[in-house]
Amino acid sequence: MRRRSFPVALVSAFALAPLACTRESPTVPSEPPAATVLFTYRSPVPLSPPPLTDPELRAAETGCVHHYAASGGVYVLQGSWSPEARFGDPAGDCHEGCTLVVTDVPVGVEQVVRMQDLNLCHVAPLDAPFAFRTLLANGVELTRVVDHPSGLRGAAFRVAGSGAVTP
Repeated sequence: MRRRSFPVALVSAFALAPLACTRESPTVPSEPPAATVLFTYRSPVPLSPPPLTDPELRAAETGCVHHYAASGGVYVLQGSWSPEARFGDPAGDCHEGCTLVVTDVPVGVEQVVRMQDLNLCHVAPLDAPFAFRTLLANGVELTRVVDHPSGLRGAAFRVAGSGAVTP
């Protein structure tokens, strides 16, 4: 009877153990790639009545303005990649063309975006004050309006990793 095979098997097991148990952390799925998009909005509402930029005037409003004012301001961008997020405080006068920079738009997936404009309440008081057709993304006019599975109705687009936008 040979007993030499037992020590060889034991030594082989100890030699292979470090290969099975390493200190490397498990692979964590990475976030999908994202791009920065510059959204430009031009309000279609004429300057009369005056824009609702005064918080006291907004507080006195009822109906459409009262209902939507709690979501962050007169001009608020919403995107399907983060339906609960509100991107507010655009730079510039939205009657001339204001801008918002969003840095986390997923690449290669169709997205939907819309701009809340409380001044639209005076034009169509029974409708939600969302604009779809006067939006640009990285300089490209967004012309296709769709209903997104996230529940948002808005202008559809895709952004590439380079920042190129396809409506």
